[in-house]
Amino acid sequence: MDNETPQHEYALLEQMASASGTDKGARIHNYTGVYYRYFGPIRHKALKFLEIGLFKGSSVKMWEHYFPNAELHFVDITGEYLEYRSSRSKYHFLDQSNMTQLREFIAENGGPFDIIIDDGGHMPNQIITSFQALFPFLSANGGIYVVEDLHSAYWYGFGGTGVLASSGKNNSNDVPLLNVTTSAHETPGSAIHFLKNLLDEVNFVGANTAYGSASFVTPELRQNMTEYAQHIESMHFYNSLCFIMKK
Repeated sequence: MDNETPQHEYALLEQMASASGTDKGARIHNYTGVYYRYFGPIRHKALKFLEIGLFKGSSVKMWEHYFPNAELHFVDITGEYLEYRSSRSKYHFLDQSNMTQLREFIAENGGPFDIIIDDGGHMPNQIITSFQALFPFLSANGGIYVVEDLHSAYWYGFGGTGVLASSGKNNSNDVPLLNVTTSAHETPGSAIHFLKNLLDEVNFVGANTAYGSASFVTPELRQNMTEYAQHIESMHFYNSLCFIMKK
């Protein structure tokens, strides 16, 4: 991430989001306010990009404009709702919770991917299975894996315990209030629980050696390191977003 990425990159991405009709813009989620910091410095590179979750195809339009030189892939379980079809982007229809189908997708389309965004069904088994299948095919030395809409992980039905409040009042944006009775990370099997456990992998070296440098890892200790402990550089959490950076 480049903290010096100029603000005009945000304005550009936000303009594209608004024109395409995607909910990633400031009108709804404002993910563009985070994305430009990570993607701005690399947007003209010949990237390989994958997004899970098509719906009507609005984000396809945005990413096609924002990444002019990228090879773009989009995955969804169905094309029933798709309104925007493009000869530039590649569409793939499969179940993101099906490990076999994900492996077949990789076998057919290769890797590594420089950017992977999960904006799919948001169910915990979908998020976790997709990450387990695709992270090995994320580019080393700077690959970016993003999980979107993590607010849903706190809701009942998506692995959390939050329920719609019955106060009768909505907030200023007319969105129903929620009563989140238990933290999602305390709910085994939830996406938040899975992601927070990954933090243990990020800190594996320090936790087992008392040093932050990987140079203190012994051959014996390395044998106990998972792929995530070896290859996750960092994790960045924002409101409803998680960025997982690969080293």
